[in-house]
Formats: sequence, structure tokens, C-alpha cells
Amino acid sequence: MTDITDDINTIAPNAIAGSATVDLSSAAGIGVLGGSQAAEAVAGSMGTIGVAAIADQNSTVAGGATAYGEYVQTNKEVGSTGDAQGIEISVVNANSTAPQVGPSNQDPANLSEGLRIGAGRPDETSGPVSVAEQIVNVSGESSVGFEAGIVEGSNAILPDSQNIEPALVLAPGQSIVWRNSAGQDVFYIRSDKTSLPINGLIVASDGSLNLQNAAGQNIWSVIPSGTDGSIQQDDNRTHTVVNS
Repeated sequence: MTDITDDINTIAPNAIAGSATVDLSSAAGIGVLGGSQAAEAVAGSMGTIGVAAIADQNSTVAGGATAYGEYVQTNKEVGSTGDAQGIEISVVNANSTAPQVGPSNQDPANLSEGLRIGAGRPDETSGPVSVAEQIVNVSGESSVGFEAGIVEGSNAILPDSQNIEPALVLAPGQSIVWRNSAGQDVFYIRSDKTSLPINGLIVASDGSLNLQNAAGQNIWSVIPSGTDGSIQQDDNRTHTVVNS
């Protein structure tokens, strides 16, 4: 077994030398633990934070230097067994039923959430500007990437009051956008609906692609058949599409 100091120096050669405080553990356990409780927090305050990290980007040197509020790296060594996770977040809600959230209801009472990302801060009023991006999935090498971008477990999302499992929730007018290498929007999917009923469900099933209403009834169906296909309307009228 190698020494933890040697391991860290191999993985990140300047990490220990460039750190103001170093706490290393060779035992299989927790290297650094931060804990706090909110019982004594003043109402209306920030409450309590287990671990906080703040980096101030105030460099004026040409070329600059990156400021990381927090950097996390997990290495999976050759021949090692077990999982390797960058960050794991567990939220345990033993208090009450979780309230429904949405684009216009981001902070309901008794909220419990896994991750919150904010652009700016309410008390920062000295001319803040927009942040470039919220989450970006990058690869360190051209031959290395993620096998999947975002994965929702088969039982991770509970049905809402309309029996829909909302894996992604957007406000009316917001879009899912595809951009080309020049940064131009070349395709998007958007909904401008602001009221019920739901009348635009796109549902793929075995053998057809369907546009459904809120009751789950097919309004239009695209049914492939060999090299040709048909589009069936809800009154059972069928329009055949022939590939030429």
C-alpha cells in the first residue's frame, strides 16, 4: 500500500505544496468532515452550513488564473474494485410531504432539494452580469467521455397530480435548443401553453409515435410499415405516407 502523500503527489503534483492546510488520512474513511446543526440558528439567517468554500477571482495578471469555489476529483486506479464517484448528494426528508416545485414556485415552504445553482446573489447589487452557463459536460481527452449525460433512475421521479413523471420541468416559452459549432440555434422544441388542459403529449409506444390529449387518447399516430408508413387521425382516418 502506498503512502497517501505519495498518492496525492502523483495525482496532483502541486496540490499539497500549494495548500494552506492539509489533512490526509491513509485509513479507508473520511479525510475531512464538517458538520453543523440548525437548532440554534437565528430565524431568517443563512442557518447552518456543514462545509463552505469560497474562492475570490481577483487576479489582474495577464492571462489570469482560474478560481475554483470547490474542486473535486476521484481517481479509479487500474485493477481497483468498487465504485468511484465525483460527488454524491443524499437528501433525507423525514419532516413532511415534499411540496411541488416549478419554474414559478422555486421556494415553497418546507422545501428539500438535492442541488441548487444560482447566478448572482440577492445582496450583490454592484452591477452583476450574467453567468455563461449553468452546467457544462466536458471531456478531458478527445477519446474519453461519459457513457450518458443525465440518467434518471426508473423509480427516481414520482408522478405528480396529473400522473406525469416530470423528469425535466420548464417554464412556458423556454426551449430545448440545438446549436451548431458557430453557436447558432438551428433547432428547438418549445411549449407556449400557459393553461390546462394538456393537449400536446408526445408518447412513443411499441409500433407507433403518438400525439395524445390529457386523457391519453391518441389525436395523431405515426405508424411505420416497412419502408412506408401511415399517419392515423383520432377519427380513424388514415393518411398513408409513401417513401419515394
